[in-house]
Amino acid sequence: MEAVLQNISPEWLDIVYKGDTKIMLDSIYEFLEIQLPDDNITPKAVDWFNWCRITPLNDIKVIVLGQDVYPTQGHAHGLSFSCLGGIPKSLRNIYKCLIHCGAITQMPDRGDLTTWGEQGVLMLNIGLTTIIKKAGAHLKLWETYTKTVIERICEYHYEQGRQLVFMLWGNFAKKFKTYIDVDFHIVLEWIHPSPLAQNTKNKKLKFINCNHFTYVNEFLKSEGEDIINWNSINPIALVEEKENLFTNAESILGIGPTHHIAFTDGGAHPNNKSKESRAGWASCFVSGPFKDRLMYGNLNISEQFASNIRAEGYAIIRVMELINECVESWNKVTIITDCMFWVDMIEKYMRKWKKETFEEKSNPDLTKRMWGIYNEVSHKGEVNFMHVRSHNKDGWREYDEGTFEKFCYEQNDYVDKTCNYARTTMNPSDEVITYAEYN
Repeated sequence: MEAVLQNISPEWLDIVYKGDTKIMLDSIYEFLEIQLPDDNITPKAVDWFNWCRITPLNDIKVIVLGQDVYPTQGHAHGLSFSCLGGIPKSLRNIYKCLIHCGAITQMPDRGDLTTWGEQGVLMLNIGLTTIIKKAGAHLKLWETYTKTVIERICEYHYEQGRQLVFMLWGNFAKKFKTYIDVDFHIVLEWIHPSPLAQNTKNKKLKFINCNHFTYVNEFLKSEGEDIINWNSINPIALVEEKENLFTNAESILGIGPTHHIAFTDGGAHPNNKSKESRAGWASCFVSGPFKDRLMYGNLNISEQFASNIRAEGYAIIRVMELINECVESWNKVTIITDCMFWVDMIEKYMRKWKKETFEEKSNPDLTKRMWGIYNEVSHKGEVNFMHVRSHNKDGWREYDEGTFEKFCYEQNDYVDKTCNYARTTMNPSDEVITYAEYN
């Protein structure tokens, strides 16, 4: 079991290996270990859960639900429809659809869809394993487990106020619509991309005409989210796009003497809202009157257990509270965070809440404090939020010095390391305000 679960984040383990899912996965593993030799199962045990290793739980935007893993040895690697051994016919039809709708520029020469997963496309199969050369051999073994995982993912993102888009292709996938909260999340249905399904009399329903890929990006745009670069599976196209993205950090951020720019971060371990959880937070001003001012601390746990969300939110609150004390020195602030949850909460959700709603939702002490200070500072100057992805997920570490991308990577990495330092070396409620020492 160690190989199956290695390098899976604590957040994901709460979904895939806790309570009912732990009992079920232990039973499945015991059956497979006893009944079949390891070299007769595909994919390898270390790849069964690649779908949740590659796509962080909080980064999910889209879920592509597949039926079964490829039965050919060496093809499946834990992502639905993705293949390490060429391009299967179903995947080729997916590529044809992407070309037809203009989402990719040319037919890819490989079947690995990892770059989609890194952008928030969770590619989950119902059956996570099969017997080599025998399709669907373990489907019934995994169905109940996967159903429970889907329900937990839906519930988790509902609590975060984040809508997911599900792509269900073919009748088997459509059966799982029952386990999706369709009153909140978005479900898209189409026929399966398999060549056998293309014999439909209604030509408009053929997979080449599937509009799911364009719909997803239109939806993400409307939500202010980064769209999915479906063309990232073409290595040449990705290099060309990266070269075109080189930009100057100062011109994009509008760096100036009265413009506060602050990077924030927070993190908890274990992130399971338990008495053992400890969280660090950090905020660093990189421009404006408070340039190089650094705040960091270990989260107060007297009222609520520590969590990633609470630590991220507290770091943002402290930026607004500090600038609120010195209003005359600034006219604009941009807070840059890798936590899209709090950006959405401030820009989309809390502004619609009634007073009693704050008490009904999670973390009322934090949301009330954040909304109160946000209202104060936003009446005194322009307040903007910007989201960047953490841990080099967009490859920004490799960009040239002076580019917006490299600048954001370096500052985000700095506050990430600082909040980890605070979490591991300080006591709960301890806080420091100092100046950054970048070396």
